[in-house]
Amino acid sequence: MSSAEYDRFSVVAFAPDPVRESIEDLRRQLPASGRPIIAPHVTLKGTFVDPVDLNQIAARVAATCEPVEPIEVSLGELYDYTNGENASIGFRVLAPAALADLHRRLVSSLEILCVPLGGSFENPDVIHPHLTVVQQISIESLASARKVADAYDVPRRFRLVEAAVMGRRHGGEWEVLSTATFGAPSRPRAPDPLT
Repeated sequence: MSSAEYDRFSVVAFAPDPVRESIEDLRRQLPASGRPIIAPHVTLKGTFVDPVDLNQIAARVAATCEPVEPIEVSLGELYDYTNGENASIGFRVLAPAALADLHRRLVSSLEILCVPLGGSFENPDVIHPHLTVVQQISIESLASARKVADAYDVPRRFRLVEAAVMGRRHGGEWEVLSTATFGAPSRPRAPDPLT
C-alpha cells in the first residue's frame, strides 16, 4: 500500500445493516455533507497523517483486533455542533469499556507509525464515540435538517465486528485500505472489490 495517494487516514468500525442503510437513507433526506463522508461508522482511532508504512499500520490494527470480541453499542441522543459557517449532526454512541480499551490500544500501537491530524498528541484515554450523520452543512440549514433527523427512526443497537483502515484521496473520497475482523487471526485483508 502506498500512502502517497492519500492525504489523511483513520481507523473505523462500520455500522452494520439495518443501521447503515437507515443512516444512509436519512443522509439522502438532509443537505449533502460539505466534504466527502465515510459510510456510517464509529471512529476507533482518530484521523492521522504521515504514516511511516501503511502495511505496518494494517498489520498492527489486525493484531490489536485479534483478541477483541464484537462490541455491542447503542446510539444515544442526537447532537449537532457548529464550526464557523458550517454545522454537523450525529448520534452519540453509548459504548462499553471494551470500545475505550480498543481505542486506547490502537492509539498506543500506532503512535510511532503516524502523526495525529493537526500534529497534536492523541490522548489514548480520551474517546468521544459518535456516529456522524452529516458534516459541513450550512448553519442556515441546520434547524430544518435537525427536525428531519429528530423525527427519523434509526435502529439503536448494533454490533461492531471489524476495523477498517481508511484513506482519503487528496481532498476526495474515503476508501477502505484494509480490514481486520474482531476475534480473527491477525492478517489484514484488502477490501472486497464491491466495498
